Amino acid sequence: MRVFLSAGEPSGDRWGAALALALRRSRTDIECIGITGDTMREAGVRDIRPATSLRVDGVMGFAQPFRVYRTLRDTLTAITASWKMERPDVVVAIDYPGFHMRVLARAKERGIRTVYYIPPQVWAWRPKRARDVAAVSDIVVPAFDFERPYYTTWMPSGRVLWMGHPLADSMPKPSGRRNDGHRSIALLPGSRRSEVTRLASRMAGAVQRTDLGEPVFALHAEEAVDWLPRDVRDLRRVVGDTPKTLETAAAAIVCAGSATLEAACAGLPTIICYRTDALTYGIAKMLVKTPWVGLPNVLLNGAYYPELIQRAATEASIANALRTVMDERLETWERRAETLRDVCGEPGVADRVATVVLETANGARP
Repeated sequence: MRVFLSAGEPSGDRWGAALALALRRSRTDIECIGITGDTMREAGVRDIRPATSLRVDGVMGFAQPFRVYRTLRDTLTAITASWKMERPDVVVAIDYPGFHMRVLARAKERGIRTVYYIPPQVWAWRPKRARDVAAVSDIVVPAFDFERPYYTTWMPSGRVLWMGHPLADSMPKPSGRRNDGHRSIALLPGSRRSEVTRLASRMAGAVQRTDLGEPVFALHAEEAVDWLPRDVRDLRRVVGDTPKTLETAAAAIVCAGSATLEAACAGLPTIICYRTDALTYGIAKMLVKTPWVGLPNVLLNGAYYPELIQRAATEASIANALRTVMDERLETWERRAETLRDVCGEPGVADRVATVVLETANGARP
């Protein structure tokens, strides 16, 4: 059996690697191929891309995709060409909707079964995308249970299956280091070059203003080290092991994205930051329907974790927020973390998703 897995950014690469390993645990005769990052390749997924194709750094914002249109087009062409030779039994797209909607549509045109794992967050903006997802997906596996009704409006409930959030399989342990003599403040400046260059210096400078702990960068890959501005490259950093960094931290300053949920689930006082280009921010502000940017606040339905967006994300404001959150009782953050961990579901997510993928490939679903 051959499974085609496609990830378009580091978080998808991480979840895709876990899924590939789970598939192999289920059946030894499975071959996984696809669009990968380093983590998926280490998990044994064979990358079919040409050298000029899409890098799994992600393309963020409304202006950036136009700049890489040719790369995205060439990657899509390479994918469909590979299917003629590889003949996959099922195509699994992971997150990254702008690109993967096209991948799944081409798979459906060719009669290949499709699974969308972590589909678009239609509850946040453009809810009508759920109809488009239903049109190209045999099975939809959302990250959160509350997302199911958005998709069952357009497809049978038996084809929308919540298996838990993939973070449940690698949940960082609640931090116990806040009151230690040596304290570190975890800095997660993002997984894209533009995010790191805009936020890293501000995050580190904020911590240094407070004297509340040592700033430690948590980076997703070695290449992200080169994205750090020169003024912070000498600071301590951990590459490729975010859970460990969070487990030993006293607090976290995190770029908006899935990492905010990971930090919050660790029971850490967490500050959410984001800066992007003016065009992207202006359009997003018009389209996004939720009052909060950070997943923890969205899931808890309240402003429990400070959000500093655009011009508000300065060294001074981040430093003030850090002082405030670290003055709160640790038990308060741990109670919030417990609620968020419950929302993510039970461990074993990758194994459950692997079962769905295999059943879909074998024709047992839908």
